[in-house]
Amino acid sequence: MSGPTQCLPGRNQNKAEAARISSCEPGAGAGMEEHGPQSDRDGTRDSTLAEFSGSDCFEAFVGVGSNVDPEKNILSALPGIQSALEVVAASRFYRTPAFSPDRRDLPPFVNGVLKIRTTHTPRDLKYGVLRNIEWRADRRRAVDRYSPRTLDLDLLVYGNLQVDSEGLTLPDPDISVHSFWAVPLAELLPEFCLPKNPLPLKELVHTLDTRSMVYMESFTERIRHTLHLSTRRSRHN
Repeated sequence: MSGPTQCLPGRNQNKAEAARISSCEPGAGAGMEEHGPQSDRDGTRDSTLAEFSGSDCFEAFVGVGSNVDPEKNILSALPGIQSALEVVAASRFYRTPAFSPDRRDLPPFVNGVLKIRTTHTPRDLKYGVLRNIEWRADRRRAVDRYSPRTLDLDLLVYGNLQVDSEGLTLPDPDISVHSFWAVPLAELLPEFCLPKNPLPLKELVHTLDTRSMVYMESFTERIRHTLHLSTRRSRHN
């Protein structure tokens, strides 16, 4: 299997400008609307955005989580992630209580965020890449969305792209309400603003309850070591 396509500096500069992560500016990402077929929700690969071609390269942020033997399953998934995508940074990873509206006693999650560069369209990245990696980790998406899972790979942010369509919403609306995504994402993307929210992520996290989050320092270092990321590079790249 060949490795991920490398994003070279200066490549496709004009199109990269459209999806570059930026600070809070009104209308950031406006005009980048999704075109093309809707997702089949079954992992079918398609080319969803008319503005994108297979050679365009963009930054995206992927939430990584598990609450079934989480350290083992997350570490086991990293080679597959790295073989398919160019991983350039990793946030801290945290242990957090599982969220369940009916207050079931569920095992805690381990969550963090990876920054990647990719030539995949957002829909192809979500359904053609991330869902396939989940499947290989024995993740089966059940009707009960709160059931324990071996691996979560959630596409949280894709440049400044804003999409609200069947099977694909960007940025992920869960960021604004769940600290387990907001906190690690803010470490990598502190100035980013969610749609209709004037607060950059570095300030938004102070409005969320983070008291139950436990930083897993040694596990974070194992992840960065496995991905060949230095601490400095992971925090500031």
